[in-house]
Amino acid sequence: MKGREGRGVTGVVLTIVLWLVAITLILETGAGCSPAPGATTPSSNPPVSTTLKAGDNVTLDQGGGATMVAVAATTTSLDEWTKSTIANDTLGQKQMLADGSVYAVDRGTSALIIDIGAMGVVQVRIYSGNYSGKSGWIPVEWAKKLPVGTVPVQDVPKPSYTVQVTGTKGLDFDGSFIIFEGGPGTIQRADGTVPATFYVSGSSVWWRFSKMGGEEGAIKITIIKDGKVVKEAESSEQFADISGELPESP
Repeated sequence: MKGREGRGVTGVVLTIVLWLVAITLILETGAGCSPAPGATTPSSNPPVSTTLKAGDNVTLDQGGGATMVAVAATTTSLDEWTKSTIANDTLGQKQMLADGSVYAVDRGTSALIIDIGAMGVVQVRIYSGNYSGKSGWIPVEWAKKLPVGTVPVQDVPKPSYTVQVTGTKGLDFDGSFIIFEGGPGTIQRADGTVPATFYVSGSSVWWRFSKMGGEEGAIKITIIKDGKVVKEAESSEQFADISGELPESP
């Protein structure tokens, strides 16, 4: 009789101990409550995608502490600029800047993504600065997406001109543009060999081209805006020097 009573008491004690162990485990693991650390739960604020698409507003930043960002007129020009950079071909880069196949804008310039190209490049429409309104290609990592709802800085597009230098083929010339935007002018060099084409934008632009070394031959300047010729000038003088202002005074 006592043996059965002892076994009964022992059973009760074991049952209580088991319940205590179970309760302890529940409290430690959080079963039936909030998930244990490391568990995955849906977020009420999922991460914002950084993938760029046409229509996104961005700012431009080449990185590496650079204060300027190179923008290429075509993907081919962008490839050539990249090769020149890798090869430290500064002369080649100056020529590309001079002929307008690449132009430089300030870091932080506002732009709009207008096309997504292959091999990690995007086409942008410049929104601010001297080249406002122009388009060009850059590596995708140079475009920094603006937060949703941020209004980009957008300037009124400046007049854009195409300047063609023709005449005696192979004739060397030097030239320059001075671009005025309400302050001291910015000089853009335009040296080269006939024939050549340059691109310039600005509210007011002074231009000048001259033959080098007194060579024989003719030099002709044709300036085009919005598909129409707005100025033509030609000279075959030994030391020909042709200049003007854009837009021309009435």
